[in-house]
Amino acid sequence: MEQIEQQNLDFVNIIEEGEIDRLNGLIRVSVSTNSSKRDALKKMEEQKLSNLPVVNEAGQFIGIVERTKLISSILVSLITQP
Repeated sequence: MEQIEQQNLDFVNIIEEGEIDRLNGLIRVSVSTNSSKRDALKKMEEQKLSNLPVVNEAGQFIGIVERTKLISSILVSLITQP
């Protein structure tokens, strides 16, 4: 798990350097743009991660989903449901 967290930090550094294309093919643990919030949270729980890269259907890096924001979004959805 420590290796995955370090890899995620490396991803952040690559993004900050503006070299997003370097991420394609390097991402091993991710969620797709089609993944549900529940599936993303489950993967975070299983991998003991606080963030996950998001990839499109071609496996290209799109962004990062954060556990805290994901949980907040789920809670808002539950509260605002009729």
